Amino acid sequence: MIKKGILILAVVLVVIPTLIIINLPDIVVSIRTAELLIPDKTKPYSTQVEELKNTEKSLRNLQVFVTEQKEKLIESEKILQNLKDEHNKIKPIVEADKRIVEAVFQTQEKRQRISIWVERALSFIIGIGASLIASQIRQWWVKRKSANKVSI
Repeated sequence: MIKKGILILAVVLVVIPTLIIINLPDIVVSIRTAELLIPDKTKPYSTQVEELKNTEKSLRNLQVFVTEQKEKLIESEKILQNLKDEHNKIKPIVEADKRIVEAVFQTQEKRQRISIWVERALSFIIGIGASLIASQIRQWWVKRKSANKVSI
């Protein structure tokens, strides 16, 4: 029985004040809101009406602003969707073009390798031909000189 009493006392002394402290800001806000909703009897009605008109005007301006922002957001979403659609349409073309370009480069590289060997073979043949011509000219020159020495 004493344990139950201590438990109840602990709840009353610790838990309830803690809940009140935690909820205190909400309670203060609620009281302040209630004070704002109650008409101020110290202000004349014309001032209160003017304040209400200003508040109403501000709320309308806020609503116009919110509407404009919604429209801009919807327009931005449409533009984004159009860009995504265009990206999806262009992506296969770009991928296909990439494959074509790679194939062209591979073909060009293969032709270049073949061309190098053809060039080397042609240069070798021309070199042999030039050597044969040079040796024929030298033989002709040597015969001519020896023929000139014999005739002198």
